[in-house]
Amino acid sequence: MGLIEVLMNGQAEVARAQAGLITGGRLHRIDYTAPRKRFSIDNAKSAEDLIAIGRGEALKKENLDEVKRLFLNGKKVEPFVPIRVIGSPEPKATGDSADPQA
Repeated sequence: MGLIEVLMNGQAEVARAQAGLITGGRLHRIDYTAPRKRFSIDNAKSAEDLIAIGRGEALKKENLDEVKRLFLNGKKVEPFVPIRVIGSPEPKATGDSADPQA
């Protein structure tokens, strides 16, 4: 495995770990390995093929079963409440003792 692959895999694992923390572990990742040179980053003409592959992978029984178990199980979850709404005023300082200006 080359340096680029190591860096990309590392970034993907960090993103997966962050998503797991954000979702409380309610996460299902679907990995697909395309044949080498099948797609290129700067070629939008392949978008329909990528969509079709994604749909096909999502509809596989093992993926559908996991999505049903995690998300379509009748369990209610707490609604998401953002910490800060974009466009709202910045929160006022709380007088943190570590801040010499407070």
